[in-house]
Amino acid sequence: MYAVLGRCGRRDIPAFNEAIIAVRATKIVVEHFQKGQFPPTPFPLPLGVNAQEPSSDEVQQVLDWEHLIRCIEDICFHNTEWGRQCHYLIYEANSAKRPSKWFTWRQNFRRSMYQSFMMGAVLCRAYQESLAPSNKDDLPEHFLENFDKRLEDPHNPENPLMTSDEMAYLLKYPVFNFEAYDDQHPIYGQLADFLRQQAENHQPFESEILDMYPEDATPDQIDRDHAKVLYAEIVQCLFSSMTLLEFEGAPKIFKEEDEKAEKLSREVTIVPLGLFYPERFTMPANPRTAHKALLLKQPLSQKKKCTTWHPSSQFMNIFLEIMYSSSGQPNHYGEEYPTPPPPLQVFQYVSRTFLGLRFSDDAFEDEDVDAAHKLFMHHPLICGIFLDGWPDLIPTLFDTLDGEGEYDAYYA
Repeated sequence: MYAVLGRCGRRDIPAFNEAIIAVRATKIVVEHFQKGQFPPTPFPLPLGVNAQEPSSDEVQQVLDWEHLIRCIEDICFHNTEWGRQCHYLIYEANSAKRPSKWFTWRQNFRRSMYQSFMMGAVLCRAYQESLAPSNKDDLPEHFLENFDKRLEDPHNPENPLMTSDEMAYLLKYPVFNFEAYDDQHPIYGQLADFLRQQAENHQPFESEILDMYPEDATPDQIDRDHAKVLYAEIVQCLFSSMTLLEFEGAPKIFKEEDEKAEKLSREVTIVPLGLFYPERFTMPANPRTAHKALLLKQPLSQKKKCTTWHPSSQFMNIFLEIMYSSSGQPNHYGEEYPTPPPPLQVFQYVSRTFLGLRFSDDAFEDEDVDAAHKLFMHHPLICGIFLDGWPDLIPTLFDTLDGEGEYDAYYA
């Protein structure tokens, strides 16, 4: 049965190849994690169906991941204005074109979600290795030890969440030195090139989506038609990643714990972008109830006494947030504005490397209620990026690379 499903999956399961890649990338991370090891470097890409036919276990995992995406869809369609608008646009306003439009939307939405999960797995080592306690003579004493205890009293001046020595140490690593562009190729280069290759092999989008690529942008290393596809996929994956991160304006998808967790009966393990650590997502058996039940997420336990992973690795997202908010790193394109958030640095790298673009100076402005990132996350028409292009009413998050090189390459 699974052999038949594996052959039919490419045709009948939306974004089946991207799902297989995400499943296999996650499996590599989890298997090494359970051995107390980091995943290999370079990461063994490609991992799609052309590299190896899916096994029965992999097909079952794809079905679990499809269930996860259906749960996320249900949450978005019920709990966001853009989700309700999307449902109206596809199901009511265009009933004659519903099947093709709905399939296109689902295909693009799933591809972007699976790509986000794949990114978290592929980048896992680059982020977690910076915390590894082995072979580091300059590691601060008690480096990030007992971080769970620190979180119990985060405002204790005698035991801060992160000491100045710990912060200074982490700044040595480009993953924590957010605009160290000259040092980022070893981190993001392989993944960016893989995304470039994937975009080249994908079927072209509708012309309206391809028109999202700015006319004044000058692609680098790829032709313009290729850049249009890559840009569309990057924008879609950016939105899905910000949704999964529960970025400002995004719906609440996850809960840490709940007394009614017994109602959640189906599980899948993910390495989320931004956390870069394996988590178990527990879902309701019926995805149509997800908007009420939400999803439970729990980090996997480190069972190996001898491990290369830091005991506090599961708090990577908090470490990144502290460094983002407290280390004083400026946005070198516009010093009065914040830098792009740490989990989104990979999108900055891909945009700079291939698309001749970067996040605009004020893309992540905090105080403006109409800031680009806020409208990007909650405007009712934003669902159009998966179907027919960037809505005219929403300002772009991107700008061209004018003036590149007129600032210090990184903060230290």
